[in-house]
Amino acid sequence: MEPEQVEGMAMMYESPEDIELYPALLAERALPGAALGPTLACLMASQLLRWRRADRFWYENTVHPGAFTEEQLLEIRKATLSRIICDHGEEVHEIQPNAFLLAGHGNEMTECANIPFPNLNVWTDASCARKQYTHQKTLFTPDHVDSYFDW
Repeated sequence: MEPEQVEGMAMMYESPEDIELYPALLAERALPGAALGPTLACLMASQLLRWRRADRFWYENTVHPGAFTEEQLLEIRKATLSRIICDHGEEVHEIQPNAFLLAGHGNEMTECANIPFPNLNVWTDASCARKQYTHQKTLFTPDHVDSYFDW
């Protein structure tokens, strides 16, 4: 805390044990490059992690039936805003890899072809793949049909 904040709290509270959590968190010195102090940053990170772990529908939770496989999660992580802009923007041929940051050192403009594509084939269900096979001749099969695709 800054000395002025300590003085202000000393005027408002009889003892340091009386200081409420929220004003103390806001008075804490921010971490370098951050807007929050270490205690509030730790509390928020801990709570967000607990919310995510407790949410059975969070896409990275792999314990429930129908959850994404590790291979699918790797492909999901390739889906970036830069890739979406390249795929759907008109006349977009190059972009910075992190579309949320300005292009510059470490985030130089690159051709859209260099931005990774998610491989959607990892969602293919082998039980639903097309199967090619040869029919035995039956009453219902015309003579000119030797094979066909079936679902």
